Amino acid sequence: MFWLTNMPKNSKNGLISYRSLRKFGQNSFSALQNISINTKQRFRALRDVPLDDSRAIHLLFMKRDQYFQPTIKCLNSIWFNSPREKITVWVDVERKQLFEKSISKLHRSDRVELRIIPLPDREWQRNKLEIIVKLMERSDLFTDADMIWNSVPPRLEKPLFFVDEYDLGKRTNTRWLLKQLGLDRDFGWRMLNVSVVALGEKSKYPVFANRSIELYEKIRTLSQDSELGSDDLPGLHRMAEQIALSIAAQELGEYRVLKETDSYMDGGLAESYYLGAINGYD
Repeated sequence: MFWLTNMPKNSKNGLISYRSLRKFGQNSFSALQNISINTKQRFRALRDVPLDDSRAIHLLFMKRDQYFQPTIKCLNSIWFNSPREKITVWVDVERKQLFEKSISKLHRSDRVELRIIPLPDREWQRNKLEIIVKLMERSDLFTDADMIWNSVPPRLEKPLFFVDEYDLGKRTNTRWLLKQLGLDRDFGWRMLNVSVVALGEKSKYPVFANRSIELYEKIRTLSQDSELGSDDLPGLHRMAEQIALSIAAQELGEYRVLKETDSYMDGGLAESYYLGAINGYD
């Protein structure tokens, strides 16, 4: 009955055109494929393995509903590769309600914990920083919500970042920022991508947490400085937690990266939609 009642009609005479029929068939086949893939993924994620409570993987989902579907996909991709993982999703009140209504979409709803963000009155960057430097244990890992994992999330004792992006001294806005921070005469500071972060041994260093937060607050203040052009200000403002974590990590020693290079959905160990950057979310 579905096939008869839902077939597309030609807009002029009500007849079914070949083109529309073919498109309908392709869409229907694609939908069936997605259902089949999702079923296989859920079955694999439900493998009978014990919960590993020696670490947690953390995600942040706040402010924008557009991150809901990517968050679901991110969690399910982690469980597909490693169903033993315990995942903590940090949410604001509105997103907590949305999540609870759709908990059945998760392949391992028994292994997820929803927690209210630590700083409800602050921006998402500040909450992300707080989670990473104050609320993560030594073995824990943070991943952005708009990530797909194609492998088991790693465990390292050394700090881990997603990818090493570029020299902060080579771009006008970040070069200006380094000068304001009194860091322009030091070695070449690198911009580290914080889509994935694990602190390892640094998770228990109060000096690292305090320095990261200090840098963040300075960067947020400096990013409103009229000396910078209007095109440069939003970038610094939006990337404040990324720059702060990048500098603080390099001040305290070695770090590793998950990927040597990265591009949009490149099929690597983990891949990002870069939802915020592409859509200009602040």
